[in-house]
Amino acid sequence: MPPWSRRSAVPPLTPYFVMRVGQTPLLPHAAPGDAGQARERERQDHGPVVSGGSVRAAVDAAVGLEEVCAPVLALGDRPARLPTEEEAGEPAGRYGSCWGGE
Repeated sequence: MPPWSRRSAVPPLTPYFVMRVGQTPLLPHAAPGDAGQARERERQDHGPVVSGGSVRAAVDAAVGLEEVCAPVLALGDRPARLPTEEEAGEPAGRYGSCWGGE
């Protein structure tokens, strides 16, 4: 699927995703073992690569990403009601998540 926007491959389908994962950029393809992959959150054709302040935080981010991707894939081309910038911004700000802007 093409990325949802320039800043996030995945749309803000749920408040949990905005709060716990945040924007998830889709980056260009790179060969396996590329040193830059370790710093990125999502690499085209490689699946998710997450990080966090702890192993638990990284696992929580990976689970949150997987949980929002399932309904995104199930929706396909059908429209979904996504939160507005203001609606997404409130939980993002409260939980220190990176979300906002196009």
